Amino acid sequence: MSMLPWQEPRCLPNSSTSPIRGTGRLPNPSTSDVATARQSHNAIAWNFQTGSQWIHLPESYGNWRGVYNRLRMWPVDGTWERVFTALIAQADADDDLTSCLSWLGREEAEAELDRGPGRGQTALHGISGHGIQAAGREPTMSADLPFFRYHPDPLASGSIRAAADTCACCKRSVGWIYTATFYTAHEVNGRFCPWCIADGSAAERFAGEFTDSYGLDGVSEDVLHEVTRRTPGFLAWQDPHWLVHCQDAAAFVGEAGYTELAAHPEALAQLRADMRLEGWHDENQLEHFLRHLGERVTAMLFRCTVCGAHLTYADAS
Repeated sequence: MSMLPWQEPRCLPNSSTSPIRGTGRLPNPSTSDVATARQSHNAIAWNFQTGSQWIHLPESYGNWRGVYNRLRMWPVDGTWERVFTALIAQADADDDLTSCLSWLGREEAEAELDRGPGRGQTALHGISGHGIQAAGREPTMSADLPFFRYHPDPLASGSIRAAADTCACCKRSVGWIYTATFYTAHEVNGRFCPWCIADGSAAERFAGEFTDSYGLDGVSEDVLHEVTRRTPGFLAWQDPHWLVHCQDAAAFVGEAGYTELAAHPEALAQLRADMRLEGWHDENQLEHFLRHLGERVTAMLFRCTVCGAHLTYADAS
């Protein structure tokens, strides 16, 4: 990204809600602020492109915890909205929306171009807690895609999207590409198609896993390999992990707020119980936290493949 919009003070994180950590002082936009904001953007782009764990962020991008915290706060304090407002204003003036929306991806940029004058403003509605999604997209599972028992609708969860990218494993462009995590010590130039995930060839070729085995206690080795090596992962603030129920891995449904959890009382009750065990003893604070799920904190919703019960965990730093 060029220095615009980072060189605009109004595009920097809101100083009224972003005190300098450990000092209590409110920052003033300066050359260092601009450099830090641009560096953080590049670090976030690197993380999303590689699917790496934050702890493996190259030192050249700065401290990973600082970048991670900015990623969490920018959707909340309005930074992303200010950035895209500035980008879209410049794009409309230059009549060059495609290049300015390149961070969204080619498909989203082309869709915005089709909307005519003032079209770019719709992209702002796609700003979410984990980054940026195309506005108005309501993905549904395609019959053409392989079926994943433990992640039955990866389009709805955003782990797979339509794209013309070439698969890093089979070297083919099949119209779909994986967008979430993959852990490996090998260098991977690109992303994988759903078929190379489903048949295990991507995990085998690059000696990696799409999900960490943490949380998968008590399942068979076959199930463990199915989830970690042949199932699309998902993006989360923390390192994502799978839940287990009825001695089987549960199926990942997607992110959920309070409204979605309220439709599954057993999941909400389980989350309350888990949080009490973690030290949430003030019931008023606990209920306030739960009722604001989907705003600054989200929940990861799963469904048992055996009994159909729903279960969840809160995804927060």
